[in-house]
Amino acid sequence: MVVVGGTARHLRGEQWLPLDLDIVLDGRASSVEATASALACLGAVVPMWVQRRRSWSIETSLGPLDVLGVMPTSALPAAVTVDVAGVDVPVEAGG
Repeated sequence: MVVVGGTARHLRGEQWLPLDLDIVLDGRASSVEATASALACLGAVVPMWVQRRRSWSIETSLGPLDVLGVMPTSALPAAVTVDVAGVDVPVEAGG
């Protein structure tokens, strides 16, 4: 998984206020299933048919999340690691 979009810009230190969280998932079924499981902890219900799509939007208790793509790990955007509350998060490197 890689955080992209406005949240990625914000996490890289840019003066940017994101309105949602955009991510790109790697294509392993376990990655998609783990994401759906984590979202369930945030009060989101992700039906199986949604998990099979390449992109989807969902509302969580913490706000909106957009999965902008599911692709092979080798095709994920270049990322840097950013510490977010003690967790290393892969964030799109940007340009």
